[in-house]
Amino acid sequence: MTDFDFDWLATGLRNRTADFAAAAQQGDPAATVPTCPDWQLRNLVGHIGQGQRWAAEIVRTGTIGGPPDPLDAEPGSPEQWTQWVLAASEELIAAVQQHGPQDPAVSILGSRPAAFWVRRMMHDVSIHCFDAARTAAIPYEIPADYAADGIAELLELFTDPQVRVVRPDLAALNGSGETIGLRPLSGDGWLITRTADGPVYERKDGPADVTLAGSPGDLLLALAQRLPLDDDSLTCTGDREVLEQWLARTGL
Repeated sequence: MTDFDFDWLATGLRNRTADFAAAAQQGDPAATVPTCPDWQLRNLVGHIGQGQRWAAEIVRTGTIGGPPDPLDAEPGSPEQWTQWVLAASEELIAAVQQHGPQDPAVSILGSRPAAFWVRRMMHDVSIHCFDAARTAAIPYEIPADYAADGIAELLELFTDPQVRVVRPDLAALNGSGETIGLRPLSGDGWLITRTADGPVYERKDGPADVTLAGSPGDLLLALAQRLPLDDDSLTCTGDREVLEQWLARTGL
């Protein structure tokens, strides 16, 4: 069972949630979120507060139900948003601390250390911070170390056989050896291979059918389908269709 650096994750969750709140405060609550067009900014705030409280309840009770509907959330007036979402982060961190960060807990992938949920919610709010910033027309960049962990977390999710219990559609990621390279501007990259038994990945550079290069933050945003492959911050070389097929099947 994987050990997680809980203090690092908790710091990341607090900081990314604070970044999200600051970005949301600068937008129109009724504005449509360009990257989540079914939601207004108010719904996006509701999703963050609800999602982190939902995760805390899973850790406390040991049971997992369907995620809450952001359209049903009541985050209060915009001047209350910061307090509301930051309180959700603290609730989740406290629940994991009380349970034991490395002790087994229920997760969407079966039994995992309770800190799994802090990591999952941290990366969720990182992506949605970009959404809030885009809605408010302000810049935002995910810190490189957290973005790199976000890439690893997404790849772990989509290559874990357990995920197919809740996402049977991911069987479409099976392949015949097609490879995708993710290459950051510095350090090792990631190599995804689509095998007949499902996708696998390694933390390494190497030849691939298609390679996507950029900063860790921009690579993560591309994987999360927030940046198009032809964005100026990215360089895509090789058989682009192989990567497009992956992206078409890996939405969260």
